[in-house]
Amino acid sequence: MKNAILLATALVLSTIAASAPAQDGFAIAITVDDLPAHGPLPQDTDRASIARAYIATL
Repeated sequence: MKNAILLATALVLSTIAASAPAQDGFAIAITVDDLPAHGPLPQDTDRASIARAYIATL
């Protein structure tokens, strides 16, 4: 019974996915945790250099 429910669910979801219109691209979100304003600084660095490293990475 459990397998039948899983199979039916998979069938319904695959049917929905197959009938969805194709998109030309996708959206992406980037989040950054532990921004430089929080916590102690590593030795030989300052907040401005951390911010520059974040910007260069992004």
